[in-house]
Amino acid sequence: DGQVLGKPIIAEAVSTNVLGTRSQRSKSQAAAPLTPALALVQDLTGLLNKAGPADIGGILESIYVLGAPVGYEGKTASERLAEAYECRLAADTVLSAIDSAVQDVILQCKLRPADPREKIDCVEWQSELDETPFRWFHHYWNEITSQRWVEALPARAWVDWATTVLRLGLGMSYLWEASWTHAVAGVIRSAETEIEQISDIKRLMTPPLPWEAHQLPPGMRNVSSLLRKRVKSAHAIRESLEVVGKNSVATINIKSTIEMFRESSIFRESLTSAMSPSETTGKNTWEAISYVLTSRESVGNHIDYYGLLRRRGPSILEPDPGVEWIAVVASLTCGLDRKTCDVGEVLDNLHSLGARPKLRDLISQLEAAGLARGSADADRGVRVERAF
Repeated sequence: DGQVLGKPIIAEAVSTNVLGTRSQRSKSQAAAPLTPALALVQDLTGLLNKAGPADIGGILESIYVLGAPVGYEGKTASERLAEAYECRLAADTVLSAIDSAVQDVILQCKLRPADPREKIDCVEWQSELDETPFRWFHHYWNEITSQRWVEALPARAWVDWATTVLRLGLGMSYLWEASWTHAVAGVIRSAETEIEQISDIKRLMTPPLPWEAHQLPPGMRNVSSLLRKRVKSAHAIRESLEVVGKNSVATINIKSTIEMFRESSIFRESLTSAMSPSETTGKNTWEAISYVLTSRESVGNHIDYYGLLRRRGPSILEPDPGVEWIAVVASLTCGLDRKTCDVGEVLDNLHSLGARPKLRDLISQLEAAGLARGSADADRGVRVERAF
């Protein structure tokens, strides 16, 4: 207590540094999850003021496992986070003291290790998920929660970067799934398209996140209505698939699965209505995607710098990340074993995530972040520096 110590500035400094972003329309403000206790000060029920919120932890674990190598038997995503927190607290006496104080004063209990989360089984077609947001999330979550990365970044920066990886993994995986679902529906509707394996469908997918050139007007860069409609109709298509096929694609041959749906008159009829879903279909999914990928409209000193999308008025949502987001993606691409990489590597990394910016725009954003020097011919070999 700063007042007891006669140093109220200490209490003020601590409270200021543990506050997270605050939305313009929100009456509450989350705590930055710098320690396990601070992370537990709030939960989704409290933040959303809604009973029975989605199990975000479980969803992230599923995404993490889908991105793992076939036969993966390593730690869960939550176990890696717990180890990262242990590493941080062991190296930072101030954070350790804050964590203990929050346990004693706010939570009024001592934290104990969580029960191990039940591991999710791998599926036989995981080898086909290379160059997808699932594989991206698995790889970079392992990286950002490793001891090397925890020790390389200041506490607040590490939390912001780890949160950015979580946001991208969640939002982009859902967008990829929507594009995948539409590609599957297109294959089923076209009897002329030959499909032998999952990779054949992947090649027919539209980019999960359209990213038009920066010089175009906002209306032409707007992804809000397009993605919203795609996510909602994908939700309806999946419902139609579940009605017709009770068997999982994970357990039967993809070619025979496609043929089964092609022969179903019930599915063909339901697909037409699925392309024009009701207003409530998939609404929660789209809201979750837009929330995690969009920079929050923040106030005061607690601003969200780590969104991929940005709002331009009530109806326009366009890819427009800030320099902090660019710094995270570029630095993760470089890794800790080298100081630089080339812009082609950063671009390929974003492609695997499902985002496809123009090369010239990406170089300009890296220049603005002070991580690259421009090239007149927008060469993929432009050198990109790590942010620290």
